[in-house]
Amino acid sequence: MEKRGSIKKGQVTLFVIIAIIIAAGIAAIFVYRSTSINKYPADINSLNQHIRDCLDLTAKDTLKLVGFGGGYIFPPENSLVTEEITVDYWYDSGKNIAPMLQDIEQEINSDVVFNLEYCLDFSKFPTLIVNVTNLNVISRISQEETEIQLNMPMTVNKGDINYKLEAPYKVKYPIRLGMMQNLSETLIDVIKEDPEYRPISYLVSTFNVEAMNVTIIPYNRTIGNETIDADIYIIEELLP
Repeated sequence: MEKRGSIKKGQVTLFVIIAIIIAAGIAAIFVYRSTSINKYPADINSLNQHIRDCLDLTAKDTLKLVGFGGGYIFPPENSLVTEEITVDYWYDSGKNIAPMLQDIEQEINSDVVFNLEYCLDFSKFPTLIVNVTNLNVISRISQEETEIQLNMPMTVNKGDINYKLEAPYKVKYPIRLGMMQNLSETLIDVIKEDPEYRPISYLVSTFNVEAMNVTIIPYNRTIGNETIDADIYIIEELLP
């Protein structure tokens, strides 16, 4: 199975169509384990750090991809295809077809698991025998942040001693996907009432959000007998 190309370091973008893009800088607030690592030998501490680094790396890549896809890693068949990107429609022909937050969380979970296979490399620790009993990812999107948790209980053999590592690994990012989802739903409701209205100032004043910009990119393209006429709304969160 080939690994898909990753997004270059920079800003996250989440699209809505009507399309919507959500753009935000990616920086981890913290990564932690609920169990102290000080009781483990140095090479097991290094293994723990390797796992935390891989989670952070794959989570960032996944959040960028899900943003560019309008909430999806692989946008559905009914999506807007441009020269640069393919982005899911959130509003089409009078219908709100935006993904639910639970759908976006599931996309994040699946993609982080997929990409961890290419990052985790236990051969870097020749003194350890690592046996992973289970691996799953749970993401939680809230109004103020996005959290990604890796559950990967394992046994680690070092010489004649076996260690059980069962505490989850977690990473949190100050990416307000929940707030952006609410803003997007409001945008859709306003446009359903008046398709000619471009409610940028209304959205900003209604949500009163700091460090967030809303812009519009008109998109028009004719392919054969079909003309695509859409607005790409970019919701951009500007983080330090």
